[in-house]
Amino acid sequence: MDFKESVAGTKTQVKEVVKEKAVEKIEEVKDEVREDVSAEVDKIMKDAEVEAEKIRQAGKNAGVALVGEAELRKKQLVKEAGSNPLKKLAAEKTGDALIKTAKGKATKLESEANVKADKLMVEAQKKADAIKSR
Repeated sequence: MDFKESVAGTKTQVKEVVKEKAVEKIEEVKDEVREDVSAEVDKIMKDAEVEAEKIRQAGKNAGVALVGEAELRKKQLVKEAGSNPLKKLAAEKTGDALIKTAKGKATKLESEANVKADKLMVEAQKKADAIKSR
């Protein structure tokens, strides 16, 4: 083997080693990027879950408060009716109607909150998917 062949062989070996190292470094960088993306996606989804739960809870709390107000109003009506049985009966019926209406509105509030929370989660998922596809 002469000097030119030896240099050519060494050159080929160096190219192969450099190529292998470059491929290894590219894979390391890809892994780091995947980890960063995964962490970002996890944060987006966790934050959205927390916010969605707050929305759901707010809807539920508003409904409970509404029904509680209706029940208090019923008690006030009955108390204001005094000892008159007809007035008391009318107050009971009116109070029951108030409570029934309040429960219906409470269910609607809770449902609307759930829809908002679900939309928030869908948007968060879209955002996460967009980040993943970069």
